[in-house]
Amino acid sequence: MSCTRLSALVRQRLPALLLALALAVMAVAPTCAQGQVTGQEIEALLAALAGEDLLAAERAGEQLAALGFAGAGAVPRLIEIFNTSVAPRPAAIALGGIGTGRALQALTGALADDELTPRRNAAQIGLLYGDEAAIQALATSLLDGRAAKRRNAADLLGFFRSPLALNPLLRVANHDEDPGARKAAVWSLSQIDSPRVRPALASIAANDPDAEVRAEAERALAQLNEEYR
Repeated sequence: MSCTRLSALVRQRLPALLLALALAVMAVAPTCAQGQVTGQEIEALLAALAGEDLLAAERAGEQLAALGFAGAGAVPRLIEIFNTSVAPRPAAIALGGIGTGRALQALTGALADDELTPRRNAAQIGLLYGDEAAIQALATSLLDGRAAKRRNAADLLGFFRSPLALNPLLRVANHDEDPGARKAAVWSLSQIDSPRVRPALASIAANDPDAEVRAEAERALAQLNEEYR
């Protein structure tokens, strides 16, 4: 994934509180790696990512993310760093940008944390560096037996604003047993441009058994009506 693509994705998807930090890191980062990279160069990036210099780690995470599938060989070490580091965000960014199945599985696994732990927060940021494979990984997470993982995956899908997430989110919004997951899916649906969204939200606003879910659907409809005036 190119630096330009990464920058565009960050601007579109990262919550406002994280945007300034992410863009600051990009501003000082070296030029993204292009073409073939050697194993020695990847090892140097991994060493920087695992080091104590946070800025250097952020730079290394961005560069590894920019490699895309070319960085697949770094995934096992990145997962280890992600799971053990007190600052897991650089490794999460690298895993999200590389985007292999194993990398994305490591990130979506952290969504099962009910509390906003550093690992879950890092995983959410890292997943936003992914493309369609990340959307699919999140959609698969909507089938997980843990309500927290379904809820967090549903919420994160809204930042992609992708029609690819429409059907999985509709299923959760209408049928998930957990009100928190349904509420998160309602918000995410409101971020997707589709003629199927408004009727679905109207039905949920009228029929969902949970008052908070109904209220979220009503808020989403009101915002959509405001945007299209």
